[in-house]
Amino acid sequence: MNETTRVGTRGARFIVPLHFFAAAVALAAVFLFAAQASYGQSDAGAGAVQCHLQHLRHGINLSEWFAQVYDPKGYTKEHFEAWTTAQDIGLIKNMGFDHVRLSVNPQPMFRRKQADRIPADYLGYLDAAVKMILDQGLAVIIDIHPDSDFKEKLSADNEFVEQFEDYWRALARHYSSTNRISFRSKF
Repeated sequence: MNETTRVGTRGARFIVPLHFFAAAVALAAVFLFAAQASYGQSDAGAGAVQCHLQHLRHGINLSEWFAQVYDPKGYTKEHFEAWTTAQDIGLIKNMGFDHVRLSVNPQPMFRRKQADRIPADYLGYLDAAVKMILDQGLAVIIDIHPDSDFKEKLSADNEFVEQFEDYWRALARHYSSTNRISFRSKF
């Protein structure tokens, strides 16, 4: 599919293949449908959305922990364990925030041709971070925030887009058991 569409973000403009754009919309719809289904089949649909949104009123970013890591050593165990601590999360909670936006670069977890198999070690670090946040009573928005080279591959290679869909589905499935986790993408 060679059609493209322009998508603007705060003054910046870039081109995204229509296939990728459609896939992202479809994944968002699937996730929202799955989240609503997990709340049951009753009239509580609107109530479920309100329940979910009540955790997302006052948020703060947790940048440079799982994305935008500028340390030359990169995404290491030491970085994941030391960048943001339980004390930091406690302070965030005590300051009155009810959720955090956790930026996650998919590149370190992404295995081409096996994108639905997220490496256990990296996923373990992310799980520990999410658990630490949830244990403080905060909700989490997992913000898929790829670097430029990853975005370029998404804009140029439909097979890469399909692999990314598999990755995103696997990650959403992994975190589908709680209503205090949401997903967002920054493209």
